[in-house]
Amino acid sequence: MYLMSAWRLTQGETLYGDFAFLQAPVYPMVLAPLILAFGESLTLLAIGKGFSILIWLACVLVLVEAGKKRGLPLYLSLAMGLSFMMAFSQLRSFAEASNYGLPVLFFLLAAFRAERYLRGDRSPGLAFQTGLFLGLAVATKSYYAIWGGLAVLIFAHSPNMKRLYPLMLGGVLGSFPLWFCLILNGPETWFGNLEFHRITTAWKWEVGAPQLSLASRLEFMADWIMRWDSLVTVLLCVYVFIAQALKKNWAGLALRFLVLALPTAVALSMQPLFTQYLPLVSAAVFVVVLVDFAKTNLNSNLKLGIGTLLLGSMVLQPKPLWWVWKTSRPVTTIQKSTQQGHDSALSLSPLIAHELGMVGPSELTCGPFLLRIADRIQEKKRKKLGVWTIKEVERMIQTQRFPVVVTGHEPLLEAEMIVQLRQANYMATDGPLFTKVWRRTELKENRQQ
Repeated sequence: MYLMSAWRLTQGETLYGDFAFLQAPVYPMVLAPLILAFGESLTLLAIGKGFSILIWLACVLVLVEAGKKRGLPLYLSLAMGLSFMMAFSQLRSFAEASNYGLPVLFFLLAAFRAERYLRGDRSPGLAFQTGLFLGLAVATKSYYAIWGGLAVLIFAHSPNMKRLYPLMLGGVLGSFPLWFCLILNGPETWFGNLEFHRITTAWKWEVGAPQLSLASRLEFMADWIMRWDSLVTVLLCVYVFIAQALKKNWAGLALRFLVLALPTAVALSMQPLFTQYLPLVSAAVFVVVLVDFAKTNLNSNLKLGIGTLLLGSMVLQPKPLWWVWKTSRPVTTIQKSTQQGHDSALSLSPLIAHELGMVGPSELTCGPFLLRIADRIQEKKRKKLGVWTIKEVERMIQTQRFPVVVTGHEPLLEAEMIVQLRQANYMATDGPLFTKVWRRTELKENRQQ
């Protein structure tokens, strides 16, 4: 969805206007210039995963630099940064080239600037930078707005609220892409950022996804904590809280609790609850640990042991790096067709069709996400969004509008499509990544001639 939406931006189309988009707008806006720069030599998947690697490296550098500035030895800063970024909940977002990693980078940049403010740096520039990075995070993933609310509470305590204004100015500028889309395509932008997720949750419940009880959600969080790739950091966080309590620093303890409670409450409210939401929590845990752990008076041997334990926890994580490597293989296995741009392709996984050199309809830019719930959207709104139902997709096959159809990644949605394809005299050949490439019989014969 993200890569196809970014590609459509390079074709002069607009998010939410010319095609539906189901997230905040920054991520495809950032990817679009990269596609323009490297699209002739690299596939969309290669560009997306390459950008994810750059974000991952940037996060590690930010964390290492933050640790060094706060007095941590280089090896401990590096161990902390790597252990955080190698956690499965982080690796998954980067391996999938999704928009979960970029707001983590923006949040880290904002959090360490806010921490400098709490340590006494009251410069307006620092407040502006904090707001700017938080605004960018919100315009990349909207639920990061919780940090904007907390930042307003913190900066409002400055004399005469003088530091609140540059913070809010930075926030408005950073979140400008979101505001601009709301002004340009208000109802469609609102649908993509909020209403779609509500309808999808209702659909998942009706098709059998469990409605998690509070106990089940807490069990999910506990399972995440007990994984080796998170356990050490969480234990260090507990140590930090105990240290603050022993110092009787109740205000500091309350602030740290709030920093952890807000993202935890947001993550627990998600239905269903996926590991993709955990970076929102783990980033907050790590910032608290890194900032406070740098102030402890532990001897160098103990710090070395903690760094070794952090690095060792990466090796013991339940899904190691081979999983990330496996998910990256499509970059090298999909080759572009010699018929690039000559065929109009119908596919519920439009990125695969695009990698084969075929162009799909804008109605399927979001892949199966909108198809699943399209019949729950009012027809007038559906036409405004440019969304097809699965029945309309099948009708496209019956009228033979598309010379090529690619299937293989949505078996439930594609079952009836395959029946229609056979009835409409389409013939299948094996494609990459377990796909089937269907062509009308007469077109296949023409190509052979």
